[in-house]
Amino acid sequence: MSATVSSTADPAARALRQARIGAELSAPLRDDESAWLDAGPPPTAGGRRPSAPYDPLMSDWNTQVIEEFRANGGKVAQFGDAPLVILHTIGAKSGQLREIPLVALVEGDDLYVFASKAGAPTNPDWYHNLKANPQITVEYGTDSFTAQVTELAEADGQAKLRAQADLMPQFGEYISNAAPRVIPAFSIERVA
Repeated sequence: MSATVSSTADPAARALRQARIGAELSAPLRDDESAWLDAGPPPTAGGRRPSAPYDPLMSDWNTQVIEEFRANGGKVAQFGDAPLVILHTIGAKSGQLREIPLVALVEGDDLYVFASKAGAPTNPDWYHNLKANPQITVEYGTDSFTAQVTELAEADGQAKLRAQADLMPQFGEYISNAAPRVIPAFSIERVA
């Protein structure tokens, strides 16, 4: 017997999750999964809940990407030859370490990442983490280094984002879908 998506699940949120993780969500969510996605995890020891609904499917997907990245020298099959990085951010509110796999723009020795959130109307949580704690560890290929991550001025960031969209057209879709939100761009500068 197959379960179906709860009628209380937000269709826009589900569509966004499907866009972010594609085939990983090809099967419908069970009622208990939908409730968990809508309600979020239990409060932390400090009694706080995350500001956005917890998405265990996205977390599982990120974990799989990170494992494949590390097992294959920075390559992940579903991303082809696209350059990937893993940002080790520190939670702005929780102080907890978070690992975020992202597609990067590489220009010579320079690396850039974009807070696209697949074109969602809000910035991803890691955006706020970087603003609060911009010195992080970055994994790129087989290298791991300390970096200062800096948000680019809007005009510079949009130029980098257009360059990324030229290489990977889905970023052009993210720009359109996110509007009127301007997708922030960050430079990654090695410090050690």
